[in-house]
Amino acid sequence: LCVFLLMPAVTLIFQKPLRRTRHKPVSFGGQRMARGIWRARRPVAAALILLVAAGAVLQTMNRYTFSEGDIVSGQGESQRISEVFGSSMPLVLLIPGGSRDEDYAAQRALVERLQAVTVDGRPAVRDIAAMVTTGAQAVAYYTPEEVAELTGMNPWMVQLFFSLNHLGESVRADRLLEAAGEMAGDGGVIAEMKAALEQANAAFHGKRYDRMLLNLNVNPADRELTEVIDQVMVAAGEQYGEDYYLTGIPMSTYDIGKAFRSDLLKVNIITFLAILLVVSVSFRSLKLPLLLVLVIEGAIWITMGSSAAIGRPIFFISYLICVSIQMGATIDYGILLSDQYRSLRLVGSAPREALTTAMGRALPTVLTSGIILSMAGFIIGKVCSIFYIYDIGLLLCRGTLISVAMVLTLLPALLALCDRWIIRTPGETGAK
Repeated sequence: LCVFLLMPAVTLIFQKPLRRTRHKPVSFGGQRMARGIWRARRPVAAALILLVAAGAVLQTMNRYTFSEGDIVSGQGESQRISEVFGSSMPLVLLIPGGSRDEDYAAQRALVERLQAVTVDGRPAVRDIAAMVTTGAQAVAYYTPEEVAELTGMNPWMVQLFFSLNHLGESVRADRLLEAAGEMAGDGGVIAEMKAALEQANAAFHGKRYDRMLLNLNVNPADRELTEVIDQVMVAAGEQYGEDYYLTGIPMSTYDIGKAFRSDLLKVNIITFLAILLVVSVSFRSLKLPLLLVLVIEGAIWITMGSSAAIGRPIFFISYLICVSIQMGATIDYGILLSDQYRSLRLVGSAPREALTTAMGRALPTVLTSGIILSMAGFIIGKVCSIFYIYDIGLLLCRGTLISVAMVLTLLPALLALCDRWIIRTPGETGAK
């Protein structure tokens, strides 16, 4: 709206100072570049198409990450805090609750399975806080002799208490404390045990579900985290079927990763078709817009494939934002060059002449816009100290430069090679 409404008005208001400050445009050598591409159009197109194919293959090997830690090693406040205080990856597991012996037996079986979870040959679960671990004393069984020794009471009195309350030869601690009531008064070992039992119940028992707190011994790397959570879900599923829940930051990261991977292909296809539709309506043709969109998509493949080539994971938000901007913004460079070429061909210019003139006209605008966008990304990447921001800036800088390079090399070569396929001159249309 500003470009189409405000800018014309401001231009008219300041037309006199604009005339006085007018200067000769800077020559970017677009015509010389076009003549070189025309002469070498076949090898240029072949080499760049092979580069696009390599990028398409490499970008399928990209490793996407959903946290800062997998990319930034030894940097940032989080890393320094972890070096001093250690790191924690808490994962909360909610399982069907209950206080029967069978319920606690199922919990113990699950704890054994979770303790057997490994990643790269090392235990993946550092510790487990649950009623059967942290509150193990509250659900352990005690004989009269053990209770007497623990409380310092007369063994005969404890045995009599067991008999009167039908507690058998041994009893679970929580049931013993319920039966004991106030037998030890407000003080003593039993009162302390009751307080500890109430605290454990509050921490691990809910109305319908009991809670386990798992501290994972993994880096926030996507591969490790996904592998561990998959094993945790398998262990919980074998014990409780589908009646369990996982929550916490690791699980949020896991869910984001699953959704991102399943939606990635759909988003790319929809974006490709949407932009192709818009450009096709603008050109009233399908062939030239298809060529144009394929060039920009090839630039995106090369951009993302280069990350795989250097072994650098891509932060998923960086990917989403940069692909959107790269496709949406740099398609404009290709439209500018293609429209100039098409217009010149339709008025009768020969393919070589049309390409030379179109490159001469489009090159200053493409370079100016592309340099501004790439420098903006570069400055953000170098000045900003927040990982999630500077990673976007650097990826956008690289992607813009690659898009500009592809529009100024591969696109003109393909325009020259596919001229008969994409352009219909008035004479050709009449003849047909």
